[in-house]
This record gives sequence, C-alpha cells and structure tokens, in this order.
Amino acid sequence: MAEVVKICDLRSGMRAITVTFILLERRREPFRTDAGSTIHLWLVADETGSIDLALYDAHGDAFRGGDIVCLTNGYCSIHRNALQLGVGPGKPRRIGEITMRYVEEPYMSAPHRVHDQQQAQPQQPMQQ
Repeated sequence: MAEVVKICDLRSGMRAITVTFILLERRREPFRTDAGSTIHLWLVADETGSIDLALYDAHGDAFRGGDIVCLTNGYCSIHRNALQLGVGPGKPRRIGEITMRYVEEPYMSAPHRVHDQQQAQPQQPMQQ
C-alpha cells in the first residue's frame, strides 16, 4: 500500500496519492457540468488540516457526512484559484464513520494558500 499523504502536505500537481480523511460537509449542492457529469463538492479533513474534495457521479452518491474514506490514486490540482483534491482514476473507499480525529485549520483550499504555493515554486531564469 502506498504511503498516506497528510492533507497539510498536499500540493498542486501531486498525482497517484493516497489520502485518508473524514467527510465533514457538502460545500454546495451537487451540480452538472457541460459534459454531463455531476460534481459533489465536500469539505474533508484529517488531523493536519482540511481541503475541498470533488467527487464525480456515482462516487458522490456513495458517501455521506461523517464517513471516513481512504482515497487511493487521487490527485491534487488548482481549480478556480483553490487547491482541490480529486479522485481521477482513483478509488475512494469507505473505511469507517464518525470516529476520526481532525482539524479544520489550516484550510488548504483557501485562495491565499494557492498564491503562497505559486510564490514558493522556483522561477526559471529568463533566456537572453
């Protein structure tokens, strides 16, 4: 099994990650994309922080608040200026409910955190 990444260590561009978290609350009602997919946006957390999670279609219908989930082969990206955890080719699996220690801060999807990550990336020297 792959090493579990903590929410506070998530960065844009990470792929094939394993994360364990508790689903805290829906961020908004499910909505449909132009391509016809249904997106369920959740706030999730572990003992190091929280982040928004996008679950698509059947994955979004499979869980409810309080579920503890292990996501394998997930990814992390920036969407609408916010860091977001995604399922991609991964598979979220319910491993329990209610009894998981978590914190909501730092909230990794806060827009200023995206700006901080972009500033921390090394700049390439300009070619002359």
